[in-house]
Amino acid sequence: MRVTFWETANCRALPNRAQVFLDSILDAVPIFSRTRFLPDLHASLFGRDLVNALLFITAKLTGFRFAAEHVDIDAQIDFILRSTLIQEDATLDSASLDNFRIGCLLSFYEFHQYPGHQAWMRIGNLARMAFWIGLDRLDNDRGSSAGLPSGFESMNQLEMEDWRSVWWFIYRLDSYASLSSGTPYLIDETLVRTSLLSDSRQLNMCPVREFHSRLFLPRKADTLDILASKVSRGTDASYTVLMNLHVISTTILRQVGRALQVRMLDPTSVTQDELNALEQQLYTLRLSLPINYFNPTRNVFQNETRAEHHARLVTVLHQLVARLLVSIAKCSCLAEGPEWLSSWQQVLEAGQDIAHVSEKWDSVFILSADPAVTLICFTALIFLDLHKKYAGTAAEPGFLSNIVQCEKILLLLLEQFATKWALPRLLVLSFKSFSEIMPSAFSYSEVQAVLRRFEAPLHPRWLQFLSSAQV
Repeated sequence: MRVTFWETANCRALPNRAQVFLDSILDAVPIFSRTRFLPDLHASLFGRDLVNALLFITAKLTGFRFAAEHVDIDAQIDFILRSTLIQEDATLDSASLDNFRIGCLLSFYEFHQYPGHQAWMRIGNLARMAFWIGLDRLDNDRGSSAGLPSGFESMNQLEMEDWRSVWWFIYRLDSYASLSSGTPYLIDETLVRTSLLSDSRQLNMCPVREFHSRLFLPRKADTLDILASKVSRGTDASYTVLMNLHVISTTILRQVGRALQVRMLDPTSVTQDELNALEQQLYTLRLSLPINYFNPTRNVFQNETRAEHHARLVTVLHQLVARLLVSIAKCSCLAEGPEWLSSWQQVLEAGQDIAHVSEKWDSVFILSADPAVTLICFTALIFLDLHKKYAGTAAEPGFLSNIVQCEKILLLLLEQFATKWALPRLLVLSFKSFSEIMPSAFSYSEVQAVLRRFEAPLHPRWLQFLSSAQV
């Protein structure tokens, strides 16, 4: 049922909370148009259930208290989490954008506030329902509307762009849920025929079939650099470019994660040559990005806003942790010697780079960034701590103090996110437990034992290893 803006049960709180969501949370959950969010809300284009989900999740994250004493925010969110709106509404012939947006909000919230199998199941269900109605192939036939899923043929470009935003957010959810748990992805990026986002200022109300200048994820994994170059040269607004680069950096991280998953099943199935090829992809992708893209400070001469700066930092962290994971995979397969030591040094380099980017973080943007970034900080912390304790590392002046400083930065950033989210709180406890029980002088064989057991930050076998690591 549709309601007007002032008919909701919480109408007095809604205007302020809507602006807070737009200013502080929308970038973390980019499923609405930045320019159309408030006008659409005022025009009653959102249903009551979506409005309530937005209102209560925003109130919870920002510490807002309603004037009415009987409003229990936690109980309201629990009630919303138990809903099954998507399963009831989504069919091949009809699909509610409202309900998919609710599904995205709830999946995002539950993953970071209640990490576990329930959150994974919610994300998996959301991805499967997206497949069911065809969100993965919205642009399957760019020449006409004949290839579109049922129900999408008559939509204008702005409506289609809303659905694309939902699809790419589901892609993001599937990516970090699987990466963090070391499990296979539901979405195969090589089979996606939904285009990347376009600047809403370039879109008009023309039929879908009349818009041709769209970009797609490549079917060949080693051509992401070409796509990144096209996206970077585009005329779209900076925000849209950053969202598309986020998809690209997530995709290269997915490819690295997939190689790690295969290696854990069979160490001989992923060769050093294949890992070197992944490393080369990371280098070419980096070179395809604009000059100063990896600069951790804000590019003020290019008029980069603080919000754009932090959105860029997230994509930089994606590529740095991808390099870290490739180096870890290479180390785990090498015998002790110069080649192993070279890869082990690259692990340290990537960990330090992650810390150097993280030190530029402003706590104002804790809510506006996807808290999954804390999984990157945690991974870097684990392997920096191993480096600090590795007996074979030459203790150059300032070497240990540099690592300690990097650890301090990453731990402080985790603790900042932990003021809002449960996931980083668990990661902080996990790292401190790991650091305390591990010996202070690691040998090569002990380092290898850890490397070979690291499947993912939240993988059950890794968590079990942490609980028995001292033995």
